[in-house]
Amino acid sequence: MKWLLKYLFVVLIIVVMGSCAREEASKPKPIPEKPHSYTIMCYACCGGLDFDFDQMLEQMESLDIPKHINVVGQVKWTKGYYEHFDGRGGVSRFVYHHGYDENRFTEFAQSNYRVDEPQNIAEFISWAQAKAPADEYILVLFGHGNAYNPHSDAMTRGTLYDEYYKSYTSVGDIAEALCLADAPLSLVYMVSCMMNAMEYLSELAPYTEYTLASSHVSFTTFAELQLLVDGLMQYGQNGEDAIPQSVEYAISEEFRLHYVEEIYVSDKMLMDSSHMAEINAEIRGFVDIVSALYDEQEQIGEAAMFEKYQFTTSDIDAALVSSYDFLEVFIESYYASSWYSSMYNRDLVDVVCRVASATQYAPLIESSERVCNVAEKAVVHRVSSFVQGVDGVYPSVTLVNGDEWIELGFDEADYEALAFDKATGWSKLLKVNKANFKHASK
Repeated sequence: MKWLLKYLFVVLIIVVMGSCAREEASKPKPIPEKPHSYTIMCYACCGGLDFDFDQMLEQMESLDIPKHINVVGQVKWTKGYYEHFDGRGGVSRFVYHHGYDENRFTEFAQSNYRVDEPQNIAEFISWAQAKAPADEYILVLFGHGNAYNPHSDAMTRGTLYDEYYKSYTSVGDIAEALCLADAPLSLVYMVSCMMNAMEYLSELAPYTEYTLASSHVSFTTFAELQLLVDGLMQYGQNGEDAIPQSVEYAISEEFRLHYVEEIYVSDKMLMDSSHMAEINAEIRGFVDIVSALYDEQEQIGEAAMFEKYQFTTSDIDAALVSSYDFLEVFIESYYASSWYSSMYNRDLVDVVCRVASATQYAPLIESSERVCNVAEKAVVHRVSSFVQGVDGVYPSVTLVNGDEWIELGFDEADYEALAFDKATGWSKLLKVNKANFKHASK
């Protein structure tokens, strides 16, 4: 009987072990987690920068780009803009094939294609998303830019200068296109001069988490796309911090490698769009105080104004003039280009701080402190080179006086239709101040 019990016990153990083995074998293998994907959408209008854009793409050949990072784009080439450029004509589209491909450009349209048409921009974005679906999208705008300034035709101040039509794509065109495309963006990267302007940032804020741009004249280094892609390769899986970390790496490396000589005056700044409404609310407070002071002096006269406040609006005018001019250092240290000779953009934070300091008026001092605090919160990362006498660079704002407002056609350009002016009333300050804004080139 004992041997039978032992036999049954052994059989039971074998059955149980077999059952465990079958249970273990039936477990499904873990599915590898799909990497977070990114698509960089380049929308370019070269305006003579054909070589620069081509080099930006070729520079990426050194990278072994993984399949979850895509670069697609559209470029309007310039034909014969400079004699020493072998410029292409028309408009091309491309899908970067993660490796060298001589035939990556395909013809899309002729030179009469309007890059400034919102429907065309929106169609490009939809095409890019269909061609390279991803978890997150980055829009790169490449071309000449001049912020929102009195330059050439008042209706076309902006970015993406089109040599064919002698015009710029306006801030309103881009905002309308992003609204039409209905494609939330993680980042808008403006590889253009002087695009880190409040007039642009305010318009783009509803459509992108972050913006990356320069307040100065920018020199193309050819590494802009390469370093951004490299940053995404290194930090792209870091959740909510992926874009800030990728961009911080990219622009820090760009300045370390390319902006080493004092002759290159430039900056790049990553801004968090979620803070724009708060910044604009504080700017409105500043504008209301300053414009009220101008109105009061108009009513009571300069002598009475000084007796009451120990300053006059002439002190405010002088403070506005003395604020940091993003063009001045460039012209003095490099060359006085007619392209930029009529720029009127100053550092936002420097403007409010100088006005507060010049007046020592408590409400303005408190207002300037609030503007500084919220502006600093919005700056995620900044890098600058050879900016003397300025404690950190911030976004620019347009500054003209009341006479220039009329002379330069700001009514015609409909400045007051901008999201920035609707939120801040900045045009009130532009219309009442009597500052004499002169640049080093004049």
